[in-house]
Amino acid sequence: MEVRREIRSTGIMREPGSGHGFGQESRLATALARVNARLDDLSRPSW
Repeated sequence: MEVRREIRSTGIMREPGSGHGFGQESRLATALARVNARLDDLSRPSW
């Protein structure tokens, strides 16, 4: 899916016509980006 790939590449979900008026969407996108980064760290061996 286009949206999912864009989330993974930018960490921000963009929907047509949604704009930047929603702070809650921003926080959600930031949280998603953090979770994705954490998952990447966990999938990599730390030693």
